[in-house]
Amino acid sequence: MQRLYFSLCLLGLAILTFIAGAVAMYYRVSPTSLIENALVAAESVEEIWRDRTSHSVSLPGEDDDAGVSYATFDKEVFGDEKYADGGDYTLITMRSSPAASLVDRHGKEIHRWRMPFRKAFPSPKHVNTKFNFRAYFAKAHVFPNGDLLAIYISIGDTPYGYGMVKIDKDSNVLWTYAQNAHHDFYVDPKTGEIWTILHQFLQRAPSGWEGLQYPALVDYIVRLSPDGKELERFSILDSFIDTPYALYLYHYSPKWDGKKWDWTHTNSIVALEDHLAPKFPMFKPGSLLVSFRNLNAIAVIDPLSKKIAWATAGLWQTQHSASFQESGNIMLFDNTGHYENGKEWSRVLEINPQTLGIAWSYVGNNENQFYSFVYGRAQGLPNGNVLVADSLTSRIFEVNRLGNKVWELRIFDKAAQAGNQKPEARNSIKPGSRTVIMSATRYAQDELEFLGK
Repeated sequence: MQRLYFSLCLLGLAILTFIAGAVAMYYRVSPTSLIENALVAAESVEEIWRDRTSHSVSLPGEDDDAGVSYATFDKEVFGDEKYADGGDYTLITMRSSPAASLVDRHGKEIHRWRMPFRKAFPSPKHVNTKFNFRAYFAKAHVFPNGDLLAIYISIGDTPYGYGMVKIDKDSNVLWTYAQNAHHDFYVDPKTGEIWTILHQFLQRAPSGWEGLQYPALVDYIVRLSPDGKELERFSILDSFIDTPYALYLYHYSPKWDGKKWDWTHTNSIVALEDHLAPKFPMFKPGSLLVSFRNLNAIAVIDPLSKKIAWATAGLWQTQHSASFQESGNIMLFDNTGHYENGKEWSRVLEINPQTLGIAWSYVGNNENQFYSFVYGRAQGLPNGNVLVADSLTSRIFEVNRLGNKVWELRIFDKAAQAGNQKPEARNSIKPGSRTVIMSATRYAQDELEFLGK
């Protein structure tokens, strides 16, 4: 009887605790924020563990200085000189290291930059310093004089944006931006100003947005001076308010249902340059094109009002790398939006922003193994071809408008691949493999003056 009495007491206490927690969550009183933050942290840890196991993406070295030397990789290159003339060099960043490599069309490394996060930020105040999270270059941009601008992302932390660094051609720090900048940035070719994305946790719901999950990882758009000083900042949330596109925030991708606290997951940004503006008469020069992965949406933000002036979704899923093209179309990397024979595949799409029709596509299928369910980039080249970073298969290729590959660079980590085994396109990169490509950008020789000095 005493054991039964004790069991009933425990049950009653559990019920009372549940009711108290429910009341606290409903009325948003203490300790609501602690409970919610714990839930977000748990979801983040679960995603990191899943990322390291089933997703088969790469892991960092044992310390910030370990990294992976590009020269340790086996490289396989093929090319057709008749077509592969969209530029002479490709700048590559990988998930293995805080470094960037400039390679020629034969895969030879011409120049390398490297800046471990703790060397750039010896005592960071903008990130979690209780744990030794690793950081790598998610994207880099090289200037004519050899300076390099790069953005850090961490493996294992949330917020995962770790800031920006500019270094010279000899990898000496010129300046740093100590905020939670992440994923992407754009450098204005005329002014040198920089647009980038950062994120911060929002603990409470603004008026009118109570239906969204909180705390939330909210994205902001930031404009920096050429020397890294913050000039402007506005919230993506504010860009949606009082626009016809406000309901997009509730159109959450079911693929990321476990991360509803990361509403938009903004993963690319680019401005409409003056020479392209006549091709896009519906947008003002300087408009910002952004990609929201978790909403399966892309949007254009007015440069003056900072409101969303145009948005669309539905033809693609979990996309990356949206950009304005000379054709008057918008190009993007569609990670998981194509289904064929019971499998999902990646695509590169060009979308007509006026008709919303697909103007051009390069599609993965059983015959053309092309699939990266995360990451991925696409760049339109001056010769009309497209450079594609197929991230999870560790390859970069150039394709012409007929859908034919005219150049390809594949990278293999000898430490992770047995013998001469070559990775296939789907789920074949083993945990621990360090060849996942984060970005690839083509540069013409005349854009890189420092190489001739």
